Amino acid sequence: MTEEFGTSVFERALEDPEEAVVTRPVAEAQGLQPEDLGVLVHLLLLPPTTQATGKTLAAGMRALGWKMSIDRFEVIAKRLTSAGHLLRRSVYNPKTKRPEWRYRAYRNPANNPQYIATGAVALSQVSGGIGENPVPERTCPGETGENPASPGQSQHRVLPGSGAESGKTRFPSGGV
Repeated sequence: MTEEFGTSVFERALEDPEEAVVTRPVAEAQGLQPEDLGVLVHLLLLPPTTQATGKTLAAGMRALGWKMSIDRFEVIAKRLTSAGHLLRRSVYNPKTKRPEWRYRAYRNPANNPQYIATGAVALSQVSGGIGENPVPERTCPGETGENPASPGQSQHRVLPGSGAESGKTRFPSGGV
């Protein structure tokens, strides 16, 4: 080993994130809407040193073609804060000589010390254990090989508003 490498100091470079991983517990978190997850991903993809106002972030999302007003962004930020994805703290601003609110985005609420301090460790997305699937397992007739219709009953369902007679549909259910 040469002297150059043996005594040199190595560190990780700060790079803009190229991806944001959304785990099943995050995607299925109670109280979050699909748009909340989109905003969370948008926040997680910001460069680590970026500081932007809510107005700037909403404008950036609109520039991407999103329908995002500052009011909508505020509602989403409140839900993300409640779910533990945003840490909210008051920081003194020497320029204005007043405190201001600062938010920090977390992919995993377990890394948000403020959220953990509220006793949220019992939530499934934070705990280390494996929880139950909240959706009961139901097998589709096609998975079990069973006929979905009783003897003498049509195999076609009625789609609401389709105008079809009871027991019939415009779409055949078999063989697709």
